[in-house]
Amino acid sequence: MNRSSRWITGRRLAVPAPRPKLARASERSYADTLGRYAIFQQTVRNYPDGAEIYYKRAIEADPGHAINLANYAGFLQGVRHDLDRAEKYLKRAIEAGPNYSVALGRYASFLDTVRNDPDAAETYYKRAIGADHVDPGSLGSYAVFLATVLHD
Repeated sequence: MNRSSRWITGRRLAVPAPRPKLARASERSYADTLGRYAIFQQTVRNYPDGAEIYYKRAIEADPGHAINLANYAGFLQGVRHDLDRAEKYLKRAIEAGPNYSVALGRYASFLDTVRNDPDAAETYYKRAIGADHVDPGSLGSYAVFLATVLHD
């Protein structure tokens, strides 16, 4: 098999050609790998276009992967500044993993800082802490929220 049939070459990175449909367990593992590589593209290589390619591939490989959905939402919010799409993907992450405390906490923070809806934010912070009462991200964010927004 020649190189051109296995790889699609982009401007700054080589992107693997689409893979055939895999079994469910393999899809999860493949989605994990793609999601991790998206984070690498974003944080180490500082290449947002490459990161977005891999986030989309990861979500395509497993549309119900709550971690990748939440990470892509963070990318959309922090890098692309596309707040409406970020909210859409946060909601999808929560739908995919209703007890995934990181997604719940991120959505709570989003509601507080972006949508200025402290009542809804508090509801999601409480859900995040209920889902994982030792998650330092959710606990810390909720403490800051209480101290600054509600003055409790």
